[in-house]
Amino acid sequence: MRRESLIIFALLLITINTMGLSKDNSKMEQATFGAGCFWCVEAIFERVNGVIKVESGYAGGHVKNPDYKEVTRGTTGHAEVIQLVYDPARSDGHNFYSAS
Repeated sequence: MRRESLIIFALLLITINTMGLSKDNSKMEQATFGAGCFWCVEAIFERVNGVIKVESGYAGGHVKNPDYKEVTRGTTGHAEVIQLVYDPARSDGHNFYSAS
């Protein structure tokens, strides 16, 4: 139940920050998503127009610097997340926060 709660929490965790300017002076933004398995989500976002960079990692938890095996055992309290940097001007109007 705790792992499911952490995954749900991670799904609700969305962070947006202004990252600076791209070469064409548009603002870059950053978002963090939790969705269970970061490998699957990373592969999808890498194909989205306007996404510049996608990184996998972990959020939350009580173990410092856990490895993949520790996290997938469900004992560290971490959720798998991806963080992406994207250019909203190049994202074809894609809404990263929409379920559709």
